[in-house]
Amino acid sequence: MLIFLGFALLGAAWAMAQPWDGAPDERAHMVRAVGVVSGQIAPDGWTAVGPVTQHVPSELKFDACFAFDPSKSAACLYDKQPIHGQMVNETTAAGRYQPLYYALVGWPLSWMPDNLGLTLSRLIGVLLSAGFVGFAALAVVRWVRRPLMLAGLLLAVTPEALSVIGEINPNGLEIASAVAMWAALIPLVFEDGPIDRRLVWLAGVAAAVLALVRPNGPLEVAEAAVAVLLFAGGTRLKRLFTSKKVWALIVGVGVAGVASGVWTLVLKANELLAVGGHNWTYAQALRVVIADRLPGYVEGMIGYFGYLDTELPATFYFVWLAVTGFIVLTAMVVGSRADRWRMILTVAVTFVPIAAGDVLTVHSLGMIMQGRYILPVSAGIVLMATHIISRSGAVSARHQRAAVGFVAGVVAFEQLWALMYAMIRFQHGLNSEIPLMNPLDGPWHPVIGSPATLALGVVGVAVLLVAVRTAKFTDATAIPTR
Repeated sequence: MLIFLGFALLGAAWAMAQPWDGAPDERAHMVRAVGVVSGQIAPDGWTAVGPVTQHVPSELKFDACFAFDPSKSAACLYDKQPIHGQMVNETTAAGRYQPLYYALVGWPLSWMPDNLGLTLSRLIGVLLSAGFVGFAALAVVRWVRRPLMLAGLLLAVTPEALSVIGEINPNGLEIASAVAMWAALIPLVFEDGPIDRRLVWLAGVAAAVLALVRPNGPLEVAEAAVAVLLFAGGTRLKRLFTSKKVWALIVGVGVAGVASGVWTLVLKANELLAVGGHNWTYAQALRVVIADRLPGYVEGMIGYFGYLDTELPATFYFVWLAVTGFIVLTAMVVGSRADRWRMILTVAVTFVPIAAGDVLTVHSLGMIMQGRYILPVSAGIVLMATHIISRSGAVSARHQRAAVGFVAGVVAFEQLWALMYAMIRFQHGLNSEIPLMNPLDGPWHPVIGSPATLALGVVGVAVLLVAVRTAKFTDATAIPTR
């Protein structure tokens, strides 16, 4: 419950801290959300390729004036006057996406196409995502009793993940549901003993939602299944595939995946407009990906805010990667040979598809992949690593508890720092000669004010620290098998 509350408060802080249309594509998702809740589920022009038109309130034509200019604060929004009280046809690049997420979050924005409606719609998305993360924490601490996995969960929900969760963007719910799916699926496959129906339910619901919120969802579910099943032991696989509960999970997720896949194929939801690319060979594109794009993917996974114009200080990325890398390396050292292959495979299914996507679309799209796109799969890296360490017995229970506390402290500090830095970007603008460090000042402020927004973040990280401090860290090996 406390993990849910902590992430809900942090997500709410991000929802407040970001202005109208505060990130790439948010307005496109806003238009799609209002269109879906008004009945435009499969809009006109759905058989063609490219953006589609939805009939929405004219206020949604009001776009960001600070986009792609990090020196410009969001105060320029005060100088713009949206058109009120009319219905217009507005194109959206998200008009072909699966409707589930938009149907859940779009109602307030449909009723009130203004800052209040946007904030309420964002908060619905925050609560949904925090719910999945909360259930993931419940699973690893109470059901599976692998509390070290709590450290993996804290690292899986990066500042970038929270910034997306605080926007109108199905990518946020995609990330959160994926975290819950991995948190249930890993112990479901690798733990000994009877199959826990609670894990089956969590894995099934989370995987079904993941499959249904974005075109990439079915692929991400399949990647997770391959990563956990390929090197699973034969005895466990036999038990899994002779269980009616597991077959119910497989059928349910399969139906969701097929439905999502059919939607994607029929409505061409995964086809983007050609915007012009580079005149490189595929071999040259691969070299660019390895030398230049790969570091950008990693930074984008941790935090790259605004209109991809707000890069955090380099130390921020170093600390997050140092902690994550140490956990992954420890898992590789203490795990079995099969464990090491699992880790290698999970890293591969995280980075190879996005790299291949950039290479294959170099001529048409010009390499547009972002680090946040791989967060639904990269969550499996840290959750699997912490599960391997916990099961190995190589690290004492006392040291595991210390590790969770240390990771929680690092995550709390960096989550708060990222929120403050994003607030500074929107309120002041960046790129001044002397770096600005005051998130409470500036010509633009969130709807509830800067102090209240920052307070939400402070309370959120405090609740997360309390949750870790008060968690019942009982080692799984000391628990009788159910």
